[in-house]
Amino acid sequence: MLGLHVPLYLFYAESSLADAGGWVDVDKHTLQHTKYKNVFSIGDCNSCPTGKTAAKVAAESGILYNNIKKVMAGKEMKKRYNGYTSCPLTVGDDKLVLAEFGYDGAILETFPFQSS
Repeated sequence: MLGLHVPLYLFYAESSLADAGGWVDVDKHTLQHTKYKNVFSIGDCNSCPTGKTAAKVAAESGILYNNIKKVMAGKEMKKRYNGYTSCPLTVGDDKLVLAEFGYDGAILETFPFQSS
């Protein structure tokens, strides 16, 4: 399976929403656009320097919800995305390791036990 930055993204990649790489240009912590303060972005299309995973979207969604509410109320955004993403890595026929990390390679384990 290949993960591709496919032509569907042209809607934003060729607009003033995008950075030089074609990603929606957001502040990596608030998810707010760097130019248009009424625009936010999560998921595969934004410029956050993390893996493009479902775990990333799940982590970003709560930040997005809270920050949009604050902006709409004229208040300061307090929620910050820490770059959380995860990748399941198969290490045997019936075993896997869930690599969970954030910005700058910080280990961000979410399970309620020490897995190392």
